[in-house]
Order: sequence, then C-alpha cells, then structure tokens
Amino acid sequence: MNPSNNHMKTLFLALTFLISYSLIAQEHKINVQVDYHDLNENLISSKIKTINSTFETLDISFYKKHFAILGFLPNQLVDCEHTDTIIVSSTKRVGKVEFPGLTYQYDSLARLIRFSFTPNLLSSITAHDYNLTYNNKNQLIKLTNSLRNYDRFLMSYNESGSLISIYHYRYDKLLQSFKLIE
Repeated sequence: MNPSNNHMKTLFLALTFLISYSLIAQEHKINVQVDYHDLNENLISSKIKTINSTFETLDISFYKKHFAILGFLPNQLVDCEHTDTIIVSSTKRVGKVEFPGLTYQYDSLARLIRFSFTPNLLSSITAHDYNLTYNNKNQLIKLTNSLRNYDRFLMSYNESGSLISIYHYRYDKLLQSFKLIE
C-alpha cells in the first residue's frame, strides 16, 4: 500500500470525526424568562436570559449551572448505585454555603426521594427536609420542604423531556419562576 494513501485515509477519518463532533456538540441559544416576586406576589423583576448551550435535554443540572437554583441537589437524581440507600455525610459545600449534616435517601428505583440537612451550632442555615416527587417518566415534578412547608418547587416538562419551567413558592406564595421560551 502506498504511504500517501495511508496519510489520506488518516486525514479523511480525522476530518470526518471533527465534522461529526462539531455537528453533535453544536451550541444553540436557549432563552429563559426569569421572574422574581415579593411575598405579596407582586412582580419585582422580569428578565429574559439567553444562554449558549450544548444541552440537548434541559434538566436540573442546566438550571443549577445557569441560575444558581436548587444547588443543594445532586446533578443526578436517579443513581443506580444507590438503590434503597440512605447516605449521610458531614458537610457539603455549594458555592460559598456549607450544608452540614446531609442525608440523601434513594428508593427502590434508585431515585432521590428525600434530602435533608441539619445545621450545627455554628451554622446560620436552618434545618430542611425536602421530599421529592416524580412523574411516571422519573422526572422530578415537586420538591417540598416537609418541616414547615416553607419552600416548594414545581417543575414541568415538554414532550421531548426537557425541563421547561420551575416555580419556587415560599409560604405558598410565588417567589421565582424560570420558564423556557420555545
């Protein structure tokens, strides 16, 4: 075989890979409307944030990364390594906030169903105990602080499985909303 043919084949394969990769990992613009309300549910501000992203399906990790919401949740809400498991850790740092006394509980379908943290004496964070509810597609649809119904998050998805809205309620009053503009 001619050495120049080998170089041509190698070059052809490399170009094919690069073109395929650029098509797969192509960024697209995602617009999300973010509304903030006061405790009387009066609109304080409304912004549309445009994000260049390679996310094909929007999920919790997308909103955590771009909007600093639900930072206490792990990126993977379903984790096959943790079927019927309770994990207790001493602390976890999320940004500048340290969450002491963390507990994660997973069900028989390996879904995170409970997340709690208990503050230590030096912490300014109050105790929280969140219950997670999923739909029949294993998509998180509700997150509720069960200690005093202080915080509640409701989520909805489109037909392709992308998380298109998150509504954050405090004391049953709308505090924030994140809505994908399609």
